[in-house]
Amino acid sequence: MANPTKLSILHAATAILEESGPAAATTRAIAEQAGVNVAAINYYFGSKENLICKVLDEIITELKRKIAEAINNY
Repeated sequence: MANPTKLSILHAATAILEESGPAAATTRAIAEQAGVNVAAINYYFGSKENLICKVLDEIITELKRKIAEAINNY
């Protein structure tokens, strides 16, 4: 996922979810924080729901990595 616009949207959605929770993660808020128009979310992710799933997938992947690392260092 090397596209800078797509990464910007993903990072914005992640930040909003972490800081304010899912109720604040509107497409308008995500687009504004990412510096893109609202249509870019659908263009790159298909829907807000797909974007949220991608954010959660990234979080779960990072947690798995950290758990594996902790187990290996135990």
